[in-house]
Amino acid sequence: MEITMGMIALFLKNQYHIHEYSLSDRDYPLKGFQIWNGDTPRTDILYIVENEQLKEFVGKKGRLCIGIRYGEIPAGHGCYRISVNDSVELYLLINALQEIFQEFYGWSMRMERLFYTHAGFAEILNEVERTFGLISLLVDKNLQYMAFSENFAQYNPWVGDGKTMPVELLNDMMDDENFRMAIRHDKAFIYRNMDTDTCTYCYNIKINGEYEARILIQNKTGSVFSGGLTLVRYVGENMAGLFAYLDEERIQERGLYDFYEMIKELLHGIPKITEEIRQKLDVRGWKKEHLYQVYQFQFMEAENASVTRRYYQFKIEDFLHDCCVLQDDKRLCCIRNLSVTEKKDWDVPQELSVFLRDNLCQMGISQRFTDISLLHKYYLEAQYALELGLLSEDTSWYYHFESVVLPFIWKQATRELSPAQLFHPGIRRLMEYDEKEHTELTATVKAYMKHRYNVTETAKALFIHRTTLLFRLQRVEKLTGIDWNNWEERLWIGITLEFL
Repeated sequence: MEITMGMIALFLKNQYHIHEYSLSDRDYPLKGFQIWNGDTPRTDILYIVENEQLKEFVGKKGRLCIGIRYGEIPAGHGCYRISVNDSVELYLLINALQEIFQEFYGWSMRMERLFYTHAGFAEILNEVERTFGLISLLVDKNLQYMAFSENFAQYNPWVGDGKTMPVELLNDMMDDENFRMAIRHDKAFIYRNMDTDTCTYCYNIKINGEYEARILIQNKTGSVFSGGLTLVRYVGENMAGLFAYLDEERIQERGLYDFYEMIKELLHGIPKITEEIRQKLDVRGWKKEHLYQVYQFQFMEAENASVTRRYYQFKIEDFLHDCCVLQDDKRLCCIRNLSVTEKKDWDVPQELSVFLRDNLCQMGISQRFTDISLLHKYYLEAQYALELGLLSEDTSWYYHFESVVLPFIWKQATRELSPAQLFHPGIRRLMEYDEKEHTELTATVKAYMKHRYNVTETAKALFIHRTTLLFRLQRVEKLTGIDWNNWEERLWIGITLEFL
């Protein structure tokens, strides 16, 4: 949604007493604002014009302006003008407009997130009320209340505690020709109630040309206000998109619900028979023996509201395609079907890093597998990849399970026994000797194994003479009795040195 002259007026009313001239149903999109310096003005810029220059400015047909002090405003040529009635310094008005533009774009982002995640209707209406102080109602074609903003009932007592309008009000409305004709509108419109002398901004929500519901937005006095048609059109069009989504979702709801429930149960290790798995995977065109991979996402944002998690849930599904994303406590777990995905040549290092960085999240990645009934095991892989990866190097954006296998083995091995109990006794003796004699025999053994028992390469890596290295190795054998020809002993020593 673009910021418009009407939106500016709505925001300004929260700070100053303003007066609007040439108020009409037309609204004007804006790209920014600036102080008018006498140049030929553009129609997409909001100009701040001081009183002494207003007469010159408004003579320019169709331009937009805002006076910083209330004064005698000469007649214009139908241009939309706002006058700030308070005596206010120029720099304060500039700051106010800067804040309005920032607040508007923040509101637009919040609304986009709500629509994008298919949030509840009441959440959307409450966001409009919190930002603009406007009250709103969503009513279906049978005049059943679907949702209303937090304070709507306070200013419209006929709402009451029921789910539909009172009978007497329904009868009055059905006798009102304006109300009956209003169903035909395909664009945003103003409905004027002659009995209550109030104006409501409305948008009819239609699915496949059929009237389904109406969104109504008012200010608390029931009077006309600037930007109303633009606002109700924006909310109404997106509400219509939600209705269409929900209508389509209802058709697939049962099958998709069963699909997600089965995936959720497999994820947590609840076994399923093969035939049930095959039937429920068919909804998505998946097969039991397809190639799968599990990802677990952890977001850096402190916010953990359900809307935020749903927002990221849809973003991940849009990015990865052919996947199923489930909420897993404060994380998100994604099961991706690699056999059907369109991104077969997915550039993990580049595309994935950019996505994770932009959305401030980190990810654990399981190995690939070809039997979805084994999902729980690979879910654990993704979980351990993330947790152990963050412990060892929290600056990376993603971690493969393959890169944390050794830390995982060590974690499992030390669940009941202390690490010292698992160390090779010869290495323990070397560590004690090094500490007492200030030698480096433990480091020498590690380098010797790392360079595949090559004396020349090891000496070079340690920056010592070959003879010195041989002397150290003799000392090691004397202290520990290590048999370098015993493969199992070498493996034990290697594991000990890895986890020191």
